[in-house]
Parts: sequence; C-alpha cells; structure tokens
Amino acid sequence: MKKILYVGYRDNSHSSAGGYDSIIGNPEADCLMGENVPFGFIPVSTRGKILNVTFLDIISRFKRLKYAITHYFYGDTLVVPFLRLNRHKIVVTIHLNIEEERRCKSSFIKVLRSVDGIVVLSTNQKKMLKEKYNLDSVFIPHGFNRPEFEKVESILNKNKINVCVLGQNYRDYDTMEAIIKFCLERRSDICFHLIGQPQRIKEQFYNYCNVVVYPRIPDDKYFSVVNDCDYSFLPLTFATANNALLEAGFLGTASILPQIPGVEDYGAPSPLNLYYSNMAEAKKLFVSLKKRNKSLDLIRFCEENFLWDSVYYKLNDYYKTLMVK
Repeated sequence: MKKILYVGYRDNSHSSAGGYDSIIGNPEADCLMGENVPFGFIPVSTRGKILNVTFLDIISRFKRLKYAITHYFYGDTLVVPFLRLNRHKIVVTIHLNIEEERRCKSSFIKVLRSVDGIVVLSTNQKKMLKEKYNLDSVFIPHGFNRPEFEKVESILNKNKINVCVLGQNYRDYDTMEAIIKFCLERRSDICFHLIGQPQRIKEQFYNYCNVVVYPRIPDDKYFSVVNDCDYSFLPLTFATANNALLEAGFLGTASILPQIPGVEDYGAPSPLNLYYSNMAEAKKLFVSLKKRNKSLDLIRFCEENFLWDSVYYKLNDYYKTLMVK
C-alpha cells in the first residue's frame, strides 16, 4: 500500500516555479489531479470549476481508502465532513481567509473538525483557528523554486524606476490606485508594470501614462519583467502564502509591502524589502525610491526558507506525527 494520495489541481495563475502541486514528487505517493477527473478542462478561475472540484472530492473519498494519508492541496473547497478512520488520515491545507471566504462557514468548520491534520500557510491563520474555533493546526509555509527562464528583451525604460504589480488575490486596489496617482504627480520617473490583473483593473489603468498593462504572458516574459524591475509593489488587504512575493524574492527584486499579519511569514526583513503601515508611510517610501540592484541576500533568504524541498521534508515530518496519534 502506498503511503500518500495527494488531491488537488493546478491553479492557472501560478507560474512554473510555484503552485502547491510542486510537493507531489514523493516517490511513495500518488496524485489525483483535477484534470484527471470529469470536467477537468474547466479553467480554475471560472465558476464552472465547481463541477470539477465536486467530482474530485467524490472520487478521492473512494480512492483514499487505499492509502495511509490523503492530503488535499486546497482544503478550502471541501464542504462535506469526513468519517474518521484509524488506519487512514486526512490532511488539508488552508489557503484562503476563513473569516471572509466561506459562504457556509459553519459547514467548513465541521469539515476541519473531522480531519486529522490542518496545514495553514501563515502563523496568523494558526492563531485564529486556535483562538476562535479551538482547532489545532501546523504552520508550514508555501514553497517556491528559483525560476528557470530564458531572458526575453523587455520594453522597460531602464532610465526609469520600474515597479511591477503582480497578481490579484486580496489586492488592495484602493491603495494601489492612490499610489499610482500620487507618483503621477510627485514621481513621474516611476513606471508601474501591471501583470496578472483582472479585466476591470486593466481597463481602469490602461490610459495612465505611468502604467504599462500586460495581457497574460508566458513565464519567460513574465520572469524577465519581474527580474528587470527595481521593485515589486504588493498592496494587500490579507496575507497567507503569496506567490508574487516569492517570485520577486527568488529573483532578488525587493518588494514594497504592508505591515499586516501574514506578510512577516514570507517577507525578508527591511531593508531587503520595504514596509509601510499606512498611506502616509507608503507615499514617503515612493518619494524616496531609487534605482536598485538585484539583492543576493534576498535570494539567499528565500532559498534558505522557502524551497519546495524544505517544504516537502517539513510535510513528511508532520505526516509522521499524525500516523502515531
């Protein structure tokens, strides 16, 4: 009997070096992915994906009986509790803000009470689960690998200070717009590069003369832009794992970040990254920005803390503790 069944799907917003499915290299494990069950062709970002996720859940509940451990990459999607079995353990990873994301939070908490292990991606989530729901969990960070890509000649103006703004999950678009408008008046030498944004944001900022809006671009071009930028600006309203922060960090590109719970679990300390706690501090940071070289210390920090190999071993140590319970 093989030890582990991984269950999940690959989010199409993840680059080649990210995505939680990167942990499936365990030789003693099998993997049940969304594309291998009915409706697997439905894109992750669309509402129709619920059909695929539902089939993934149903099929995995039968397959799990052949394994010692079943680990659900995206435990946030589960709505039906599990029947506990001594010879089999269920582990789920929680990515989203439980307090805001669950449409039926009470059912989801019942799911969490029915599983054997909960992996959270920030210390803040761990604290909240314990204090509010008396649920034990373990913080094991999201991983990443240093991107491998072929350099693509970018359109960046090297005479300007180039700032990339990556992704859309939990983004503070009010702060982002305020800073872009502020720089338009006070720092015309700063250019923002918006990548991976929803259509409404693309349309909203398309005509700003200090903004370049990108369509969906392949990894080689994506990492080339992030690598060539002086900074990555990551305005957030909430934080657990954040691929955009790790993407920039593994390339040595400093991030400009809010001081909110969850960020400290992944962000290298100042001055490797820059932090603000309010709008006044954010504006002060942008007024003082200068051209910046790649930081080998930032790359080293990321590699020492977030390589997928490290995450893989931490998860396996956690599995061992569950099996002796």
